[in-house]
Amino acid sequence: MKQKKVKNITLLCKVVDNYGDIGVVYRLARSIKERENCLLRLIVDNLKTFKSICSQIDSFAAFQEINGIKVFDWNNKEICTKEFIQNPPDIILECFQCGRPEWLEDILFEKEIPPSSSASSSLPVYKKRCPVYIINIEYLTAESWANDFHLLKSGTRSPYIKKINFMPGFTKQTGGLILDNSFINLLQNKMTSYFQLQEYKDIVNVLQDPHSFNVLFFSYERDCASIIQALNQLNVYFSSINKYLNVFCASSFFLSEYNKQGKPFRLISLPFLDQQSWDALLVNCDFLFIRGEDSFSRACLSGIPFVWDIYKQAENAHEAKLKAFLDLLNEFFTDKNKKLINTLMLSYNNIEDYVLTPAVLLDVLQNINDLKKDFKSFASHLLDNGNLTDNLLGTSKNCNF
Repeated sequence: MKQKKVKNITLLCKVVDNYGDIGVVYRLARSIKERENCLLRLIVDNLKTFKSICSQIDSFAAFQEINGIKVFDWNNKEICTKEFIQNPPDIILECFQCGRPEWLEDILFEKEIPPSSSASSSLPVYKKRCPVYIINIEYLTAESWANDFHLLKSGTRSPYIKKINFMPGFTKQTGGLILDNSFINLLQNKMTSYFQLQEYKDIVNVLQDPHSFNVLFFSYERDCASIIQALNQLNVYFSSINKYLNVFCASSFFLSEYNKQGKPFRLISLPFLDQQSWDALLVNCDFLFIRGEDSFSRACLSGIPFVWDIYKQAENAHEAKLKAFLDLLNEFFTDKNKKLINTLMLSYNNIEDYVLTPAVLLDVLQNINDLKKDFKSFASHLLDNGNLTDNLLGTSKNCNF
């Protein structure tokens, strides 16, 4: 059967975890635009945070268009109601359990719009046209239930509003990860990354030094004493072999502890980088301290050794999520490297009785070349799984659930 063309796609995003949610949703929007000629709308409830990763965004605009993507302020009921009545959605991507704005609920489920609204007379009657399909995009997880939950149907209170669940993931039984053209180009051509960082010449100069070992630090707030001590010991070792440690720091609390310990190695305090500049820096580093879903997924795809600061959840639900990820990762690691990375990840996240010490981290950093082979194997597996965007568009074009 020939796939139908999707007329328009709308993404919904509530900014919950700083930049993680909007980072993934903006990357997905860009990736859809690369692959599909359609009306693409992005509804965001926090434009100020969005502007942090996309400098073109106007934090105060009810409507704007960025690189072919129409961006709406979730909170502006009047503008959004008018737009969505005139151009009803075919596909709604409801990202990370964000729910739907009240004005969109009114349109979808044909709730009476007050007579004072100029749009009331043009309220569409959905019973006279094709159904609207809602695709609920969940958080990324390596837990086994993701395979079963992927593409599972979900009920709504109207027979004309259809809903299905879509799971990003690490297996072919899930939707995979976003392989946007910009990021793939960075993995394949490091020169592209220097171009994307051209506004930050000091960063580029450090990255281009063949004697440098580059670490990116991006974490939730924590005690960094052990981390800085381990990096200092590594720096002392590097000095004896004409190599230099550079730490790119995106966390102010790390800088405070670094100053307290006497600035023991070179640190570059990062300005706030847009998403593509951040990607360019990430792929040029030798080790990553990472947090947030968007940066976590890029780290997985990069083949660069990393430690993940997982977002803490109620009743320690994050522990099962981390252990499921480590079980997956272990499939691609030698026995020696399994022990190294498991101990680091568990101690870094204070799981069970594991405690992060300088020795734990230093052990990993001193075996970085061996670890890199296994991380690259894992990344190759993820790339072979296919592109989440292609899988999502395929689901959208075959909507008959």
